[in-house]
Amino acid sequence: MTRRAISGIYTGDRLPQIDGLRGIAILMLIVGHWGRNQVDPGLAKMTPLAGYGVVLLLVITGFVVTTGLLARLHSGEVIGPGRWLSRKAVRTYPTLVMVVLAATAVQQWKNGIPVPFERYPGFFSLLGNYYYALALDDELRHSLGHLWTLMVGAQFVIPWMFALRWAHRANRLDYLMYGLLLLFGTSSGIRWFYTTSGLVPEPYAYLATEGRVADIAVGALAALLCWQRPDASLVYSGRTALLSSVFIVVSVTTPHPALVPLQLLAAAQLVLWLALSPDGFVTDVLSFRPLALVSVVSYSAFTWHLYGLEAERLVSALPWVARLPITTAATLVVALVTWVFLERPVRRWTTESEPRP
Repeated sequence: MTRRAISGIYTGDRLPQIDGLRGIAILMLIVGHWGRNQVDPGLAKMTPLAGYGVVLLLVITGFVVTTGLLARLHSGEVIGPGRWLSRKAVRTYPTLVMVVLAATAVQQWKNGIPVPFERYPGFFSLLGNYYYALALDDELRHSLGHLWTLMVGAQFVIPWMFALRWAHRANRLDYLMYGLLLLFGTSSGIRWFYTTSGLVPEPYAYLATEGRVADIAVGALAALLCWQRPDASLVYSGRTALLSSVFIVVSVTTPHPALVPLQLLAAAQLVLWLALSPDGFVTDVLSFRPLALVSVVSYSAFTWHLYGLEAERLVSALPWVARLPITTAATLVVALVTWVFLERPVRRWTTESEPRP
């Protein structure tokens, strides 16, 4: 494995072997939240899938963002902070604003649920805390804050872009590896403390958000390790991936806060192995076109999924084996419409309006 080969896996803003994994993560998120709304205890057991889907999405985000930036820096492309941030904002905010306005209309004017407008500055700046945005202290919770994952991602990715540019220019990427290890350990410790202390959300709610930074940091660490140690055969080993898979399955059946950091490390190793695995059965499965389509509309699916699941009310008389695929399909259809008529045009406009080198 060489740096050139590693850089070559990043093409056209897509990591082909990761797309399928991102699609699976989104489906886990949708199915898990569908299970949470079920009265039947057996169906409610699907609920944890949502949490695991979110973890996988955050790990993938750290990996993809870091790999993409490294590939561009290695090719000599000048990445200006203003240009990078503006591209991210233009691609992210139109869908986000549309969801916020739609949710506000439904919650306030149809359902009569007060909208916590005072929380909007923190929400739109992506610097708010997700427990605070969820309004857990309010008698009527407002589901707008469910987009907290965007906040966690922004709190890591934006400063990470600056750090990565500096380290690459100064040839000090190894410093970042040590920094990520420290960040991962610190964030994991915060998560462990918060989940075991029994503290009420306020004033400790920010601990919950900062404890989730470990998820995205470990994905970035996997990408940086891939770049800095391309000959670390143990990291890319199929046997190691198999052991990671077994550990994740076993640890999920016996959840314990102390196992979460090890689960994240195992998940990051799996993402790394899948990204660099040679053509074979696993690659063929992850390249399944429907999964790739789900990956393409993953951002829209994430922002709309809570509202897409409301379609179950229209088919509530059907058995669950019919309700689940129908509500999942409804969410993906809404995401696809958003992608076709909003996200894709905005991305094309962003690309066409950029100055040519």
